[in-house]
Amino acid sequence: MFRAIVVVEMGPDGKPIKPTPKADLDPKRRLRQDQINRSHQKCRRKNKGRGRSPTPPPKAGPSSTLPEKPRKRQRPCPKSDSSRALPDDLIPLDPDDDPIPSGQLANDTLVDAQPRAIDYARSVHGNEVSPDAPVTTWPGGTKTILPFIRDPEIPEVNMLAADQDAVYRFSQFPGSRSSSFIVHLPFKPTDELAATALEHLSRGQTVVIDNAVEVEEIDFSLKYAILNRKIATGKTYSIHYASHRTTDVEHPQRPGYLETFFGMLPQHSEIGCILDVPSSLNDSPEVIGVLDDGYPAYQSFEDLFSKDLYRLKDAQNTRNWELIHTGGFHTFEHHDAEGFATFLRIRTGCKMWGIARPVNYDLAKTRVELDSLNELFIRGASVKSWMLKWEEQGGTVHTIVAEPGSVVIMPPGTWHLVYTPVGTHATGGHIYMYDTLHLTEISRWFDREHGFEVTNTSHISAYMTLCMMMCNVVRTHSHRKFYRKCIQALCRMVLYHEEYIVQAEPKSFKKVIEQNVKTKNQSKLARIVARHLVDFFGFDLSVNTNEDYLFKVNWLEPGPTIDLEDACSAFYGTAILGDSTVPLKDIITGAWTPKRRAEPVSISTENEAQSHSIEMGNDRRRSKRKRKEKS
Repeated sequence: MFRAIVVVEMGPDGKPIKPTPKADLDPKRRLRQDQINRSHQKCRRKNKGRGRSPTPPPKAGPSSTLPEKPRKRQRPCPKSDSSRALPDDLIPLDPDDDPIPSGQLANDTLVDAQPRAIDYARSVHGNEVSPDAPVTTWPGGTKTILPFIRDPEIPEVNMLAADQDAVYRFSQFPGSRSSSFIVHLPFKPTDELAATALEHLSRGQTVVIDNAVEVEEIDFSLKYAILNRKIATGKTYSIHYASHRTTDVEHPQRPGYLETFFGMLPQHSEIGCILDVPSSLNDSPEVIGVLDDGYPAYQSFEDLFSKDLYRLKDAQNTRNWELIHTGGFHTFEHHDAEGFATFLRIRTGCKMWGIARPVNYDLAKTRVELDSLNELFIRGASVKSWMLKWEEQGGTVHTIVAEPGSVVIMPPGTWHLVYTPVGTHATGGHIYMYDTLHLTEISRWFDREHGFEVTNTSHISAYMTLCMMMCNVVRTHSHRKFYRKCIQALCRMVLYHEEYIVQAEPKSFKKVIEQNVKTKNQSKLARIVARHLVDFFGFDLSVNTNEDYLFKVNWLEPGPTIDLEDACSAFYGTAILGDSTVPLKDIITGAWTPKRRAEPVSISTENEAQSHSIEMGNDRRRSKRKRKEKS
């Protein structure tokens, strides 16, 4: 497969500028220009002497033929009515009719500071998608096709009319560079980049790292998926079909092979995707490894839980997955399950990644008020129940043009919608971060009742990962800062796990969670640590009250930091900190309990600190003697 890309450079005055000589470009820009030139040459060679792709003859009948109209340039799609017929003023685009001739500026106004306008429609017409698919223009001049599948029974009808209307409205919202809740960061050293990204993510802002990884010249093809990404062939995958979604929103999936999925591209009869393909290559960007606090917590306790600690298969699949979409697939508004933060890297292709927010979303004062705003994203039994209330009430979307070379990181609970205009292979994963756990908690709280309506798959490993993070607080407290609100959120999710299970989940799912809580030493130890921190600091974990910890400051903010040194000092001499004086068995069975104090001890002088250390040593020796006497 090939993809031709038309690039138009624009100056500050909105007029096209002459191409910069290659000698004057920086290395990354020079590489990008070389790739574009090669793509153009490849396109010209493949299309030499080739005419428009033939379309199958329509069935006989007076209403089966498209009306005869003179050809003209593509015009934007207006808001259509609820019928499924193709609007009259959306004239299919002739592949020979270049919508943006090279070197000319698109007519659309530049909404934000996008550096270039790319035509993603020209190369897919007649190849990946039907040549009759209409075109829309996004902020900055980028052009894409709109979802289109010709109805085999009524040829003049678009089977994806609801998708087409939604994507057209999506394309009229502003770009990401004018958003207050999306931040673009330039590439910098990993530690500095991770610290800056974490500051924004902890406040509910989506982060886009530009030029984060090297751009490779890759084709969207079966060969790349099998040989380069090591995706297994010969096994069945769950393929989501856009046409099936129009009649069955809850079950649009059908089993199929990878070869079947790529084989449907030239036929133009279906648009689909394969989600959450397990990835055998742990090649996520380096900055993600620094940000992730959940998956590494398993590694941290392999010494303590060597017999019964295992990394759940679901935890591994959650950390790294791959997405494969054909051009024209639209994913409606949702947020990701279990309060995970999500990162995404485009390998080949493009995604129009929209971040949505209702009006006054950041000003909610209670859980009831916040839940009512989140409920604006709930959809009925059909995608035809459009538009949703958040949009009707004046909410907005800011669109990220996700392309090869950039990395998108969303904080927990971020409402987003995604349109894939061309065949795209992407990699990504879900992670937990200590500094965003307050957002994780409120997202999981909402999903308890509405998870099946607004989110994707629940993960059986989520609770165990949070337990491992709870235990790891004791081991890492002296090496990093923690926020009070985030520690409260983690304690609440560990102690009140039943309040964060999606009610619509099957009994088998809930049974596994309950079994892990009662039998796994990791969960037992995590609950002991959580209870100790709650008692030590006097945390109030009640919700839906005037004292709700989440809303004492703006709910998106992590709030003030907390010093855990005195609280965690109660575990000195125990196995949790690598000391054999108090073994794990004594902690789990309750033979040893950490000291519980209403207020942390303040150590102001060197002499007091020394006295405190001696006193703690005496306490440990007394505890050891008592255990020997009992035995």
